[in-house]
Amino acid sequence: MELEYLYSAVSFFVGIASGFQGVYERYARESLQASLTPPGALYCLSRGVVPALVFAVSYGQHWISGNLFLFSLACGASIEVVLRMKFYVRTSKTEKGAEELMRGPFDLLKWYQNLLLQSTAQYIATDRLRFVQSHLPQNIDFHTLVSNAINNSSALPEDADRDKLSKQLERLVAEYGKEVQGQNGELDKVYRFKLGYLVLSEQGRIGFKLLFTII
Repeated sequence: MELEYLYSAVSFFVGIASGFQGVYERYARESLQASLTPPGALYCLSRGVVPALVFAVSYGQHWISGNLFLFSLACGASIEVVLRMKFYVRTSKTEKGAEELMRGPFDLLKWYQNLLLQSTAQYIATDRLRFVQSHLPQNIDFHTLVSNAINNSSALPEDADRDKLSKQLERLVAEYGKEVQGQNGELDKVYRFKLGYLVLSEQGRIGFKLLFTII
């Protein structure tokens, strides 16, 4: 095999990066875990394979020459441009006024992305459950965990994150207070896990470990 074909790796990684962007837009702080699930990995890899194949075929047919690194980079970027293109079809009248109907490769891309990333949600849910079960401090009641999270939240670098978390914790404590009357000890367990999932969703795994570090 000619070593020049290895330049297709540049297009491959550009495609993977673009695919990962779609995963991040959907799963944010858990995008890395989502991209490592079978459907998430398939989505990212397939986004990389397409521009890599285009480069390999173009080089094999002698359509390109010269600086192959730049050609491969341009190939990855141009494929993304083509995939995201939409074309005007017609204008339709609606109750809100005129609406332009646009169609193109982007519609197929979104369908493919949604097909795989919706399947990813099942894997993420199972992984979240295992993570919270493994890392939530044991033998500590709900209110103590909340107090610990509030104290540790001072380490968060963003004021907006601290304020948002504080409000969410207040709502969860208030919700617990409304239900606690006449309930047994199982309610505390339920809300400990609610607290864990809330923190995981808002701060990710590193933030989860930070906020629940016992001080």
